[in-house]
Amino acid sequence: ASAGDRRLALRRTAAPPAASTDERALSAGGGAAGEPPPSPLLTAAASGDAAAAVALAHSTDSAEAAAALVAAARLGRAEVVTALHAAGVGGAASGGGALHAASLHGHAAAVEALLAAGFEGVDAVDAEGRTPLWLASQQGHEGVVDRLLAAGAAVGAASSAGESALLVATLGGHEAAVQTLLEASASAEAADKAGWRPLLRACQRGHEGIVRMLLEVGVDLQATTLRDGLTALHVACRDGHTSVARALLSAGAALEQSD
Repeated sequence: ASAGDRRLALRRTAAPPAASTDERALSAGGGAAGEPPPSPLLTAAASGDAAAAVALAHSTDSAEAAAALVAAARLGRAEVVTALHAAGVGGAASGGGALHAASLHGHAAAVEALLAAGFEGVDAVDAEGRTPLWLASQQGHEGVVDRLLAAGAAVGAASSAGESALLVATLGGHEAAVQTLLEASASAEAADKAGWRPLLRACQRGHEGIVRMLLEVGVDLQATTLRDGLTALHVACRDGHTSVARALLSAGAALEQSD
């Protein structure tokens, strides 16, 4: 099958993002456990009432208005995002936070609304050095990954720990996201600070489908972790992933590491 056919099949198996307990509470007008209820503005933004959110935003401080924009993005309220931006709420800073929120929770329509509104910060980083693309990749939101890449997101951006979007998508076993990132020329050899590369992580977790994707694009079969000097074959055998080990051997992995 072609890469495009594989992407279509993988997309069909992807489940929609589930709302967290706090998100459901905010949508219903309540606060998280042990916290006071949200303000009327946050409630309006979370419930998708764009007209009320805009009216309330004009009578509150900019910090709360920006928080409402982020809340709307986190809950996928694309119409509220568009309305708040049209009303002059937010800016590059809050836009970056909103884009992180929408990307993390897999709300493609909200991501589209933020991008269409012209917010800067497609490669903005959070406190841990993670971009919106990184977060979407970690969670396996392939549709969001695709939209961010189309908007010019840096495919190779890494977190403060040196983990690339491809590496964390691999860790999670998110085949559709991995395929999309590879097609966007993500480096299959980019390692984190401990020397773990996508192939090594895929072998560790037993993600055979991703192992085969990486073998198809061509990777260093003898690359090792920094601490223990383990190759992909060592990792697969150690962790009991027999079919992965067989795939590596078929691809030419050596039983012994050369000096």
